[in-house]
Amino acid sequence: MMPISMKAIRLMAALLVAAFLAACENGGSRVSGGRYIEGSENSESLWTILEGSFQNGSRLVPVEINVTLLDENLDSIGVLDQKMIRQRDGEIDFVSDSVDFPTPYLRIAYACVYPNSSSGLKMEFVQYVDIGNLKNPALSISGALGSERVKTLVQDEGFELVGAKQKALREIYDMLEYEQRRDVVLEDGSHDEFRDELNDYLYTLCQREKSDSAFYANYDKLRSSLGSGKTWRDLIPEVEVADTLLTRESKVRWPQLWMDALGLSSCDSSSFKDTLSVGEKKSAYYGRLLVCDYTSKRKTLSWRLLTELETEKGVCTSGLRDTVVFDSLVYICDSAKTDWRNMAESDAVPYLFGKCREEMEGDTIKYDSTYYACVIDRYNDYVWTKDLLENTKLSNPVNIFVRKHAGVCTEERDRETVTVEGKYYQCYDRVWEEVDRKTYFLDRCDETTLNKTAHHDSVGYFKCFQENGGTWKEILIPEYYGDACTTETENYIKEYDGIKFICKVKWGWSCSWQVASDNDLSVPVRHGKICNKENNGEVVEYDGVGYECNAPQWTATSEYHLAVYRAMVRNKFDPEYCRNGSAGTKLFWDDADSALYGCIGNYSDVNLGWGQVRRNANKTKPYAEFDNPKILLEGVYEDNSRFVISKGGWKYTFLYYSSGVNDDYRRYLFLKNVVSESGSAFDVSELDNYTVFRAAIGDSSATLDKIEGKSPSFESYFADWKQKIIESTSCPDATLSGISCVSDWDESELDVKFAHYNENSYTTWNQAKSFCPEGTHIPSAEEWLNQNYGKAFSSSRAMLVKQHNENARHNLFVADYSLFWTSTEKDSDTQYCFEYVTKDEGWRTSVIAGGLVECPKDLHPMVQVVCVNDGEEP
Repeated sequence: MMPISMKAIRLMAALLVAAFLAACENGGSRVSGGRYIEGSENSESLWTILEGSFQNGSRLVPVEINVTLLDENLDSIGVLDQKMIRQRDGEIDFVSDSVDFPTPYLRIAYACVYPNSSSGLKMEFVQYVDIGNLKNPALSISGALGSERVKTLVQDEGFELVGAKQKALREIYDMLEYEQRRDVVLEDGSHDEFRDELNDYLYTLCQREKSDSAFYANYDKLRSSLGSGKTWRDLIPEVEVADTLLTRESKVRWPQLWMDALGLSSCDSSSFKDTLSVGEKKSAYYGRLLVCDYTSKRKTLSWRLLTELETEKGVCTSGLRDTVVFDSLVYICDSAKTDWRNMAESDAVPYLFGKCREEMEGDTIKYDSTYYACVIDRYNDYVWTKDLLENTKLSNPVNIFVRKHAGVCTEERDRETVTVEGKYYQCYDRVWEEVDRKTYFLDRCDETTLNKTAHHDSVGYFKCFQENGGTWKEILIPEYYGDACTTETENYIKEYDGIKFICKVKWGWSCSWQVASDNDLSVPVRHGKICNKENNGEVVEYDGVGYECNAPQWTATSEYHLAVYRAMVRNKFDPEYCRNGSAGTKLFWDDADSALYGCIGNYSDVNLGWGQVRRNANKTKPYAEFDNPKILLEGVYEDNSRFVISKGGWKYTFLYYSSGVNDDYRRYLFLKNVVSESGSAFDVSELDNYTVFRAAIGDSSATLDKIEGKSPSFESYFADWKQKIIESTSCPDATLSGISCVSDWDESELDVKFAHYNENSYTTWNQAKSFCPEGTHIPSAEEWLNQNYGKAFSSSRAMLVKQHNENARHNLFVADYSLFWTSTEKDSDTQYCFEYVTKDEGWRTSVIAGGLVECPKDLHPMVQVVCVNDGEEP
């Protein structure tokens, strides 16, 4: 067997590390980016939990943490998931899941922010730890100060991590000129007190009192300069540190620094209560007076800034006996403590305003934000008091004060408001009370105004809520005006005082008005046109783009609706023209669209009832009399459904239907009735490529015995016709398809009834020849064979044929027979007719037979006549 080389062993170790890292990435912990480091073949893994703490006090708040697994050269081989946990005492720790660490070296990077920072600046810190020796690292700004230097020492100068950290710590002491030196590991929690002192030292040098950006800039100067041989004095101006110390009480560690930097002499017992000014021009406090005084704990003497009281009235010394008024308050120099103190209110009020006397009864003054009234106490002495007397509300100093300026608060003045010396008061239950601005302008929020809304320009729009016994809460203007925001009014927009509001719904149920953003506003709304239920369907146009109100939002309108809108604007159509419907109105021609416009729908203040009007949409070739749509301009709507044109003594009546997609409805006129100059009435049916005329349909049915004027040929033809029906339907040899054969004609009769009959329903051939209006003709036999014109009308005029059986047998036969003249002649006595048979199947009428038959030319009353327009092929 071939010996295994050391190189192969190393390669196998690298593959095992990569497999381990991939497994961790798919599991609970995330370890990635691993690579093989030559020389680490014999290192042992460590199964443990990484947990630690942040030791920067409350001055810096940790917000992020990232942990990187490192090899001995501090190069990344993976990433470890880490969680930050806030403990009950407010401290923040970090912890990981249990992980098999392939290496003990970690890079812990974390970010901190100032508490309540306005900028939100994230300050980044890094520390390198060996969890083989320290499993619970304590992170701090002092420990992170040497991070960049440690990395350089390991990667560029060949140090091991422990040696690099020790060297970096010594360099930190040198750079900071720190005297209390110890050889410690700053991440070790057993050195908390030492580390906290070092942290405080750093906070002072970097001036934690300044903004987060200024503090971090100073810290970064120190961090990046470590190892350069520079001290903090080369990086941070001493006077800035001194200014920071001047606002602190604890200056014990820095006395010489800040006094030298600011040009101060010693502060000791010989200079107690002496004053001097800051002589350093670079100081922010240049020229300000300082006093040599004890600190608040009275343990040490130190220079401090004068207070505003001391600046104006002087320093209180052991030899001073004085009482002064400052900022409307009375102060006494306490010579024993050498400090100014507030005079007791019971002494200060008489000192400022004089003793309460009889002539001052009822007078009210205000001292230190408290009202005092001159009243008689229970011992009949005149005293200044801020307390209620004898449980009587009228003795309230506020009530007495306002009463002297605004009069007595009576029942008639209940809820009246006044202002006195810039404050607001309300008369309530016979007592003047101080109130806030909302109560002054809106009234008191209590059970009488609960859930009511109120407005005043001085405070805004509010609603009274029951909370805390009655609280005015600001609301948006739509709520004040009662505009409900619900799931049904989502995205509705309202405008008040030039501000647009939108009803927003979150989570499907949380509804509220909000000030609309630019993204909420469509183009029409930006032009002041709001879409709501009242103008639903309205069309507007801006910059060549049409919009339609589909409440509550404007959407792109259809080309048709935009065309109607433009036509109305272009032709200045009267908006009121269609208010009462179509009756009595005419049509109008628009040259731009080459289209007719008129009243087509129910009028509203939004749509105005206008739209396009066209001839029958099914007609590819109109009836010749109306091949030009402008002819319709001569007509008028006789009522809301019939459009009538009188032309050449003839009267043409049109009906209409509306058709379209997505509300793009147009009105289509179709010719329905014609009355000739002589008074002959025609029914008209306009179908694809042809128009059919017939005599106007009758209103009732008639039996044969009721019809007069039968022709000589009728009886024999009619009898023969009935016999053919019987033969074509008899069992078993019935030739009429689509029906059940009849087996009992020998016991039955044929009843014939003429449906929709009138005197013009049936004609002889001679009468038929003069029936058709100009421009139409009677179809030939060939035309009839190509197209059944009899079906052009929804109401058939036919001969209803029915089997009549006295025994009511089940094989009853019912069918409709229709005969029509053709223009094709057989001979001088005979004309070809077209006959077709239909059967009513309940849900439809089916043609079950049809073809040419021979008819005597004088036959009456069996044959109808229809006319089709000339020049059209069926």
